[in-house]
Amino acid sequence: MKFTTCRIWDQMCGIYAWWTEPLFASPFLSRLESIDLEGLELNAHDVELLAAHPDLSRLRELVLADNDIRTEGAIALANMPQLRGLESLDVRGNRITDRGARALAQSEYLGQLKELYITKNSIRDRNWAVLESRFGDALH
Repeated sequence: MKFTTCRIWDQMCGIYAWWTEPLFASPFLSRLESIDLEGLELNAHDVELLAAHPDLSRLRELVLADNDIRTEGAIALANMPQLRGLESLDVRGNRITDRGARALAQSEYLGQLKELYITKNSIRDRNWAVLESRFGDALH
């Protein structure tokens, strides 16, 4: 499911309101195999809201490219048992640093990944090596 916005118009206040909280609390997320949230200005707090969802067992693909989840968001993803069945994770262009890369590489929950897109982040060579050691050909 491709989401194209995370904002709704609040007529009472006359502004756009962020709606990640109700989205990530929705029981309907448990039915999805693919969630594409590319370029929606998500941050680490939004990832933590997603991490609070009790059932993402059908989820096989999660696209978070070109957001602002940073290292804290990567760490939250790495600690999500709901991602045990995830096969594809795209976190390109999220200002993830070495610490976030190491957390993803050491995650006990991301062992099924067939694709990890993590370019366009500030990750040094030695941590790329750690990612390559863990994910091999899945790393892009």
